[in-house]
Amino acid sequence: MSKLELVLSQESYKPGDKVEGNILLSIDKETKVRDIVIEVYGEEYTHITRTHGSGKNKRTVTHTEHVEIIDESQSLLGQFDKTFQLDPYAKGKNTILPVGQHCFKFSFQLPNDAAPTYDGSNAEVSYEIYAKADRPWRFDLKAEDNIRVIPADAKETTTQSTTLEEKSGGKIMPQALSPDIKMSVQLNKTAYKRGETIEGKLIVNNNSGKSIRNILLSLYANEHAEAGGYTEDSTVMETSEKVPVTYSDLNYFEQTFKIQVPNDIIPTMSKKYFNINWYLNIGLDVAKASDLETETDLIIT
Repeated sequence: MSKLELVLSQESYKPGDKVEGNILLSIDKETKVRDIVIEVYGEEYTHITRTHGSGKNKRTVTHTEHVEIIDESQSLLGQFDKTFQLDPYAKGKNTILPVGQHCFKFSFQLPNDAAPTYDGSNAEVSYEIYAKADRPWRFDLKAEDNIRVIPADAKETTTQSTTLEEKSGGKIMPQALSPDIKMSVQLNKTAYKRGETIEGKLIVNNNSGKSIRNILLSLYANEHAEAGGYTEDSTVMETSEKVPVTYSDLNYFEQTFKIQVPNDIIPTMSKKYFNINWYLNIGLDVAKASDLETETDLIIT
């Protein structure tokens, strides 16, 4: 039984990397081969489903958008072992391969701006590689695999410190407003690398007479997708921490906190039909009262 296998040299690649590998063709009898072809295709893809009309005219439509990242193919004839005495310019000719396993190497380069592989709620970035042994007058042998592209190494970032305040600085959620509790958050910067620890200080003026039990930290990513003139927002990644408050009954206190940016997340990204934005939400767990919250956007590289 004849078989075609596709073997990549690495488990993952970064933008701009050279993707190399082998096509392994195993045949149990002498076989005519017209060509060995390798093709790689990568795209950004968004999809949003909406229901239109009503009654008998009601229908569900999935609107899509596609952006091509890479689309390359190569003919590997001429890269066979020279003992087969193949003509590298023999387009349209057949090559007779003997019984056994034959290895054909391939190589191509990812674009320097290739987006990392991503599978979100309404947006995807995918890379696929296909191999084919073109056999005249017989079914072609085929193999395929996915290429995993990971984010490029983050460069050093220098950003100014920021202070989030209920009265002036941050984005305050409506339920967070409180005339008796005021808080501000100090961060030393607003851009972080994957794996880095976010550190800050919370400053609280508490005139409510209520105890503050915990600082609630939530680092999350929002996916904003567009397709067919429609938009959809989704929280696609989230990590959270709860920090007990040491001096919960004081009218005024300052307390430091930290939360780590996971290593395996998708970074901040802006593409044609979707973007990924990161936010840090800081809240106070107030006993017998609504929580107080503020948040700011961050850049994750």
